Amino acid sequence: MKIGFDLDNTIANYDVAVEKLASKFFNTTQIFSTKNKLKSWCRNNQKNEKWTLFQGFLYGPGMQLVDPYPNALEQIARLKKIGCKLCIISHKTKSPYKGKKYRLQIHAKNWIMNKVRYHNALLFDEKNVFFELSVEKKIKRISDENLDAFIDDLPLVLGHKEFPTKPKKILFNPGRLPNIEEYCQIFNWAQLEEVL
Repeated sequence: MKIGFDLDNTIANYDVAVEKLASKFFNTTQIFSTKNKLKSWCRNNQKNEKWTLFQGFLYGPGMQLVDPYPNALEQIARLKKIGCKLCIISHKTKSPYKGKKYRLQIHAKNWIMNKVRYHNALLFDEKNVFFELSVEKKIKRISDENLDAFIDDLPLVLGHKEFPTKPKKILFNPGRLPNIEEYCQIFNWAQLEEVL
């Protein structure tokens, strides 16, 4: 079985990093426990441009504060141990759309090499980590890799008109987005074994 994973907000959990960085970046005493709560606050307070700049920092140097989701490494290690072929396919530009030109792909690759380990063993070979510059190129890579399953946090990706028919679409939905019943869903990584 060959399984593909999205990286951001699927394996990489940005909540702790957001909580640590947001109050200083936005000069507020408000505490944000998730990226989505911060994004909503920015929209409601006309801080969309600052949100864009924050995302560039978060996905760049801020990644050093990011941890994998609970149970993600254990589940990926189990799949690897039973002989599954694994890859990461992520939509990630080389630098942010706006603001400082952080090298986003390099920050992400370093994060994978340093944090996506189980008992100090790398869980993904570098040759099986793909950063695509657009959603369309990500979808093409998913198709080219001939996957049996793909796990992503974005219905936009899984529901894309060009998404291949073969891989099982698994929505990682820890925030329990409503009305997403057309996909197989997991709300935490411990549930992955049940749906594969």
